[in-house]
Amino acid sequence: MLFIACTVMGTAQITRSTNDDFETIASRDWAGGGIETYVETGGPQGDDDAFMQLDSRGGVGQGSHLACHNSNPRWTGNYAIAGVNAIGVWLKNFSTQTLNMRIVLFSTDTQRWTSKTGLTMNPNQGWTYHEFRLDPANMVRVLGNLTHKQVITNVTKIMIRHDPEPPSSGGAAIDSLLGIDDVQALRRPLNITP
Repeated sequence: MLFIACTVMGTAQITRSTNDDFETIASRDWAGGGIETYVETGGPQGDDDAFMQLDSRGGVGQGSHLACHNSNPRWTGNYAIAGVNAIGVWLKNFSTQTLNMRIVLFSTDTQRWTSKTGLTMNPNQGWTYHEFRLDPANMVRVLGNLTHKQVITNVTKIMIRHDPEPPSSGGAAIDSLLGIDDVQALRRPLNITP
């Protein structure tokens, strides 16, 4: 008797343990507007805590959007099945500009949902922890026609960016410097009111 084993190679996808702390090369695959630099010390945990610094001020990044995205399979896939309904992140505003930070979920380049309300960061504001909720009550479609459920079950890219009010599909250019650390996929209780 002949047995044939057949394996389907799965691709990595979002899990509740996904966490980019920028301590290792594996977590340094974020890219976007401005210039990304990995700083070895000075993150929210102090000395020896690495973080990513995003610079849209001068040189190549001047006048660019303050945004970074990740389309690595670790950050893509079906967030609903994985139980991921929030993204936690530490942010630091190193500049003299007021920032309004949001999370953006892409299903394709023409399908985007973003935070309804951004995190306002005052000039030179220190490390601040924030959780961006991903449920329909806290997000808004800014490009395309897919429903929240269609996007959350097929995320192809995640982005953290400056986007002043009202929420837009493209953000806004700004000369600024931002620190980012410990980007985490989370499951949080839903806020249900009677």
